[in-house]
Amino acid sequence: MSFVIKRGYSMRVVIVEDEEIIRNGLIKLLGKIDKDVEIVGSAEDGEVGLEIIEKVRPDLVITDIRMPKMDGIEMLGSVAKMGITHKTIVLSAYSEFEYAQKAIKLGVSEYILKPISIQEIAQSLKKITNQLNYEQNNKLKNPERLFNLKHIFQSSLFEELIIDGDIEKLLKENYKISVNDIFEVFVIYLGNKYEQYHIKIENDIKIILNDTNNFEFKMLDLPSCNEIVMIFFNFKIEINLLEYVNNSVRPRINYIDSNDMVLGYMRCEGILALKDIIHKLNKELHWNIVLESNDIVNYPEVLKKYTLPISYPIAIEKELKTVVCTMQLNKIDKIIDKFIHYCKDIRGNPKGIKENFVRFAWIIISFTKEIDETLYSDLDSQQLLTNIMSAITWNELEGALKILIQKNNHHKDVSSVSCISLLVKRSQCIIHEFYNKGITLDEIALKLGVTPEYLSTQFKKEIGESFSAYIRSYRINKAKKLLISTELKLYQISEQVGYNDPKYFSKVFKENTDQLPGEYRKIYK
Repeated sequence: MSFVIKRGYSMRVVIVEDEEIIRNGLIKLLGKIDKDVEIVGSAEDGEVGLEIIEKVRPDLVITDIRMPKMDGIEMLGSVAKMGITHKTIVLSAYSEFEYAQKAIKLGVSEYILKPISIQEIAQSLKKITNQLNYEQNNKLKNPERLFNLKHIFQSSLFEELIIDGDIEKLLKENYKISVNDIFEVFVIYLGNKYEQYHIKIENDIKIILNDTNNFEFKMLDLPSCNEIVMIFFNFKIEINLLEYVNNSVRPRINYIDSNDMVLGYMRCEGILALKDIIHKLNKELHWNIVLESNDIVNYPEVLKKYTLPISYPIAIEKELKTVVCTMQLNKIDKIIDKFIHYCKDIRGNPKGIKENFVRFAWIIISFTKEIDETLYSDLDSQQLLTNIMSAITWNELEGALKILIQKNNHHKDVSSVSCISLLVKRSQCIIHEFYNKGITLDEIALKLGVTPEYLSTQFKKEIGESFSAYIRSYRINKAKKLLISTELKLYQISEQVGYNDPKYFSKVFKENTDQLPGEYRKIYK
């Protein structure tokens, strides 16, 4: 366990990773990628990590999932309960879907699948740096500097607004508003159409609303959410705003496809509640997925809507695995379409629908990667899964999976794909992940549901060398890298590549290289 004191401005990072090599490697790598990164803490398990995070309050936490004492997900959950906010990069193996799903629900910033590449870490750091800069730039000045109602509303959204006597006086005298008045709030979500249309939509809506004296209103831009916010107040007559907006405002902006735009509504009791109201409403906008195309998401009424239970289509997943195993990758797009129609036909809870999409996308990426690791090599899988979980419209849900179809269509020529079977390919993946744990042929065969004899025969037939020779060669190659790139003692390297006995390790190393480990280090380091 270690942590340091912050000196000057920088992105403050805590790394929680049980493997010492990876942990130390990340510490060195981050400093090379970005000189403004400061490692303020590192830990070998979640318990120690939680203790450090609570003390140093970092900007970014990089954590593995599976660790002793407390895993990464449990640690992040505990941090969230403490109210500590930070960005998160989660590191994990392909097979850990359940963990990935929990990580996404906790709002992780990036999810990187092992083995980790320098490019992936660099891209994730750049994204998070941009997010932090954006959030910092959007914080407004202190409340006492605010001079009009729009700025007061904006401040209530972007920071903790403090209402003092001057602000209260300004509201009463200039706007006839009390801080505890009732406000009616609408959000117009535009998704990827925001940049193109938000100015035109605002202007068109203002023309309509300025024609009536029945209320006053203010409009705010939320580019970070791709939204326009309308706040109504000072009502002169009793009016049903839901009907008014649906009948008078929506038709004026019908140049936006209803599948790309979502309207949400909620009452707000007092200016100080505005930030919380917008947050709650945004969390429920995904109900648009199961509502009729012109319905407004009316919170909290929408939570009373009856939905059918939705089950995960195991049969379609099996169909997917079959075409992947038989190398019929050209059929993946049809199966994706079949899955989309299945979810669309059942008007279930939007949360359940999105969880189905995440699980199915995860299966496509991880299962296919075991067959042909180049197929989705340039795909930002974390961003894809995040896009699904944050989807508000059917177009966004479908668009996420359509990306996989597009990638697949560029890869139709399956003749270039290795003829190694799924069984052997998966056994290689297990070796690469657990070689340092002393994994055996029997253990891998048990994981894959075949006999050790069958796996051994298939492995030799397809790879051209025996299982034992392959894992020995893999361990020795890992040992070579450690001998050259680290100052670890020989017994430490022996342990880290899966040999408990240093003498036996030295014997195996010499049999494979004609040199003892120490001799190899002197020659090549």
